[in-house]
Amino acid sequence: MLELYREYAVNLIDLHPSMMSNQMNQVMKILTIISTIVIPLSFITGLCGMNCINLPKLQWEQKDCAVWVVIVVLIAGMMYYFKRKRG
Repeated sequence: MLELYREYAVNLIDLHPSMMSNQMNQVMKILTIISTIVIPLSFITGLCGMNCINLPKLQWEQKDCAVWVVIVVLIAGMMYYFKRKRG
């Protein structure tokens, strides 16, 4: 009987790090999804926010509206993809 209880205690001690690892994996998955969405948006806003006079696309009057449309479509597309991939 003592051997059985010792085996249960060892199993419980092994279970705790495994549960903590699973919890950390869930947090890392969420942080990865957030960074995957934010990095392309940072690139787009950095590219369109440049103060260059010689680039023809940056002098376009509807640039701001087009950038917002691209950002919204990109966010919606990535969120749809991640939701669909999850389950």
